[in-house]
Amino acid sequence: MNNWPIFEGETEDHYVYRICSMKDQIGTWPDVANVINETLGQNKGECAYRKTWKAFQDMQDACGYDTTDSQAVLEEIKNERRELEKAKVKFRDERNEVSRLIRVQARGESMRELIERCIDAYDPAEYEHVDVMQCVGQGDCDLVVHLTDLHAGIHIDNTFNKFNQEIMAYRLRKYAGKITEIWRRHNAKNCYVVLGGDMVNGTIHVNSRLENNEHVVDQVITASEAVSWFVAEMAKLFVNVEVYSVPGNHSRVFPNKEDNQYGEYLDKLVTYFVGAKCACINNIHMHDNKIDDTVANFTVRDQLIYAVHGDKDAAGSVVQTLTMMTGAKPAIVLMGHRHTNALTTVYDTKVYESGCVNGPDGYCMEKRLRNKPEQTVLVINDQGVDCAYDIKLD
Repeated sequence: MNNWPIFEGETEDHYVYRICSMKDQIGTWPDVANVINETLGQNKGECAYRKTWKAFQDMQDACGYDTTDSQAVLEEIKNERRELEKAKVKFRDERNEVSRLIRVQARGESMRELIERCIDAYDPAEYEHVDVMQCVGQGDCDLVVHLTDLHAGIHIDNTFNKFNQEIMAYRLRKYAGKITEIWRRHNAKNCYVVLGGDMVNGTIHVNSRLENNEHVVDQVITASEAVSWFVAEMAKLFVNVEVYSVPGNHSRVFPNKEDNQYGEYLDKLVTYFVGAKCACINNIHMHDNKIDDTVANFTVRDQLIYAVHGDKDAAGSVVQTLTMMTGAKPAIVLMGHRHTNALTTVYDTKVYESGCVNGPDGYCMEKRLRNKPEQTVLVINDQGVDCAYDIKLD
């Protein structure tokens, strides 16, 4: 039995080289010749193989290349090849990531340029005059009016709901009418309007893109005109109208969160246009957020109020989160996002969630959800929240 067989795929020259390199293990050169002749069916003397091996060694010495351990050399080559393959994969991944970032940056620049052009073209003509009612409230309470999740630009036509630009205007008129009734009932003095985000429907979901009947920039203009009208109507009733706002997730410029710069929200354009449109109405005051773009804070009759959109918070934990973040515990927290009016009490803090103006859309139908268009109005006196109104808009 031959203890030194030829390997599968091994050539005769490679076999001769390997067996000669193992001469010390096999024995003498005549023993090496016997092994090779038996395996390859040859009849050469030991001198032929010894001279062949000597020529191999002389060539290696001349090249300064030590390959006496052939297996080690082959293993080193394999390792280097593996490292090369890994480097190629790493380079390919880095190249793909760079290409992705370039595409995102290019789309971002295109979107920003489009928005800038539309802003330059849009002239939010100021209201020339607002007739203030002679019986402006002078009572001992104020109203907090939550206007959130307008979703301007979406077109809805399903079994439970219809919504378009005309219906949006109708629901805002109805909301303003209900506020007028509350104002008369309580003789409220000041109004705090909180724009709770998602003023535009945006393009963050596939359903959103399918249901939109306006380009995202046109959505900004539509929302700005509608909200400006609403705020101006409040100015007819109250001594002062204080306007605060937070952005919603639907106002992201790009669907993928990772592709957006922090603080880049279309809702901020709506707030800017509302301020420009209502600049000449002396009793309307626009406020910037001091803590963060996504958190509004203000005080009504010594009651500290925080407002957030709701996509980053849950009703059961938002009080703890904001208290730890700011160092001040609120009496009231306002949230939107979930499209349903709700009240959660966390210790002695009231968390009011307001619904939406648009009503159930394709996303709701897909998830088997049902809601009604509704908003929340709070009446606050010196003791805190006197009462809260669920305003139905359908």
